[in-house]
Amino acid sequence: MTVNQRIVSFVKGELAKGVHEVPMGSNRGPRVEWYQSHDFLAGGGYPWCVTVWLSACAEAGAPFPYKSPGAYNLYDWCKKHGYVTSSPNVGDGVCFNLGAGHWATFLRFEGNYVVTIDGNVGDRVQECKRPRSVVRGYVNPAKGTPPAKVKVPLWVVTTSVNGHRQVVVTQRSWKRLAPILKRLKKNHPEGFTVTRADKVAKASAN
Repeated sequence: MTVNQRIVSFVKGELAKGVHEVPMGSNRGPRVEWYQSHDFLAGGGYPWCVTVWLSACAEAGAPFPYKSPGAYNLYDWCKKHGYVTSSPNVGDGVCFNLGAGHWATFLRFEGNYVVTIDGNVGDRVQECKRPRSVVRGYVNPAKGTPPAKVKVPLWVVTTSVNGHRQVVVTQRSWKRLAPILKRLKKNHPEGFTVTRADKVAKASAN
């Protein structure tokens, strides 16, 4: 099988398992946190639509080089490095202009609709059908050329289809982090999670 075929096989298997959050509404659970272990953030508890696709890439034997759990952040990086395509293959990533940003795995077109397998929809893995008009773009995991060194951003805005948004900070040094907290709090009054990239500590601010 090709990489894309293995990606689809993986997400269909997750759908068949009925993977969901534990407890519901928590962005957590054994399988959900396993998905989240495939991005470059520490811990869990944040929107996980992107991480299902990142996990699928890893399980397909082709870990994606930029492991952002933020739908728009990942798409912007992919666009910059040549991964975006106008003719998607089964297994490609799909970025949607939905909620605060959403990501899924492409299955097929049905007329003016796109059919995908999604994580974090109704707190579970689901098959979904949406108008093509809400697609921001498609990402082919084998198409682009990653840089020699992938730079981890200072923070990522993780997003979900229902509008849930969490700012997760990847900075190792609390001293370097302190100056930006005030700005983050002003720009994101809904709250954010501060996470050390070395997985030593985690805190929330509201």
